[in-house]
Order: sequence, then C-alpha cells, then structure tokens
Amino acid sequence: MIMTQVKQCRKCGETKALTDFYKQSTSKDGVHSYCKTCNNAHAKRWHKENREKYLENQRRYDAEIRERDHIADTVNCHNRRAKKLGLPATLTVEQWQNTLYFFEDGACPLTEEAGGHFEHFIPLSWGHSGTVKGNVYPLQGYLNISMGKTNPFKWVKQRSEDEKDSFNVLAQYLAWYSNMSLTEFERYVNWCEQNPRTAEQIAQDNVKYGEDCSSVELYWISAMVSAIKEAGGL
Repeated sequence: MIMTQVKQCRKCGETKALTDFYKQSTSKDGVHSYCKTCNNAHAKRWHKENREKYLENQRRYDAEIRERDHIADTVNCHNRRAKKLGLPATLTVEQWQNTLYFFEDGACPLTEEAGGHFEHFIPLSWGHSGTVKGNVYPLQGYLNISMGKTNPFKWVKQRSEDEKDSFNVLAQYLAWYSNMSLTEFERYVNWCEQNPRTAEQIAQDNVKYGEDCSSVELYWISAMVSAIKEAGGL
C-alpha cells in the first residue's frame, strides 16, 4: 500500500498532501509551510494592501532605468562626435554621473538651476581635448547659446559677479581633473583656442604622436619647445 505524504498547513491548520504545497528548497521537507490555497490568499491580500507602494516602487524603478539609459545615450552620442573628429572619446557613464553628482545632480554650476545640458568646456570645433573627463560639465541651454564657441575664460568676463564666482569653482574642478593649477589651466585653454586644428591636422598629429596623446600633452610639448627656444637651445 502506497502512503501519501502529508503535511499540516501552518496557516489554516488543515492536513494536506505535499502536492498541495509549493516547493521550497530551504525547508526540511522541501515544501512551503503554508498550503497553496493560503499562500495564494496571502499573496492576493498583500498585493491589494501594498498595490500603491508596489506601483510607486515600479514607477521609481522605471524612472531610474530611463535616466540611466538617457545618460548612457548622451555619453555615447558625444563620444561619437569626438571620435568622428579624431579626438579622444573616452568619457564613461560613471565619469559623467560623477560630474553630475558633483554639481548637485546635474544643476548648472553657474546658476544652480536644474536640468543642465551636456557641454564641452573646450569646444570640439577647436580640434582639441575631446569628450573626456575634465572637459565636460552641465550648463543651462541659454548660457550655452550665449557662450557658443567663445573661450569660456573670455566669455565669463562679461557675466555677473555671482556667475564669475561660480565659474571659478567650475574651472578649478576641471583644472583638477587635468592635473593643473587654475592659472595653468587657463593658459592651456587659451593655447587650444590659439592653435585650432582641422580634422586633417588632428589625424596628422595622431600619426606623429599617437592617438593616445592628449591636447594637454601637446600643450606641454609646445610649452617645453617654447622654453627651449627662449633659452637659445633651438
């Protein structure tokens, strides 16, 4: 005679066959302590009582996914722009997120308004720097339009005192990323403006110095050559 294995449900107290319980690998007998009927009733009741919380968590999760995808799309788009010109395109999603967090979750560093747009400090049109950490930051759209392709250090001279103070914080942050003092960083930006490169010139420099050679390195090479010339060494 075959004996059917049974178990008492800890919820309703009824004794039922093990097949009336959901499997649970962590229990000694391999099944849940509540029968399927009680389990289903519990799940239905929990879902009803926690529906709003569940929906809110789902909305939050969906928003986080959309934001993460948006950040990734933004980074990839600007990396492609730089790469198309032959400029460094090494910015990662994590680096851009760190920049956004530094500026109060993407607030414009000059106005503290939310919703700053992705901006290159040294414009890609100059043929220098690229889409790299130390050259990107969030900026309000109308300020971006106002600045255009102007040297940021020249543009800020026409702005308010509050914006100038905020600009110094931004410039110091980018200078730190470039391992420069603020004064040296300004010289570097000015050098990039005064020595623009076409896509053809960028390609030539990439062959001559290697694609890994950054504009910062080219600046230091130029500064060293100038110093040697002034000393009469060339």
